[in-house]
Amino acid sequence: MDVSTKLKKFIFDKIDSDLSEVNFHPYGKELWIINLEDKSWYFVGDCEGTTWFNQIFFDNFFRLFSLNSKEYSQLLKVWFEEKTSIPIRKISRRNTNYDYMLDGILNRSAKEYDWTIKRRWGFSYPMVKKYIDLKKSLQTEQIKIKDLKWHS
Repeated sequence: MDVSTKLKKFIFDKIDSDLSEVNFHPYGKELWIINLEDKSWYFVGDCEGTTWFNQIFFDNFFRLFSLNSKEYSQLLKVWFEEKTSIPIRKISRRNTNYDYMLDGILNRSAKEYDWTIKRRWGFSYPMVKKYIDLKKSLQTEQIKIKDLKWHS
């Protein structure tokens, strides 16, 4: 199924709206798109270009558009690349509860896995610099999806 430009824009706007308050959360060699309050996850991508999306959430989301996971995977790939500035080689779905992982990611020692210019964990210098600069300009430790304006 080939999605029209108008439908693609509508879908991307809907994802942006639905995920606007979730966090862009670097953790070492991974980038998580998560809700810190209820510990739900939407995406996890690594520095090698592999990304997984939460099949349960996106199956329900794309049911609105009569698309199945095979059809919408490429849309999610494009959205994730545009939103995060991370090139994706492979995107796959996961039907997994990551509560155990999210507890570890969010605990007090997780700060040692945050990105710095010296510790980029395999991510590109320009991308990490944009992230650090965005945190400084917003004066916050947590970047929300709605704050990601660097891709424009």
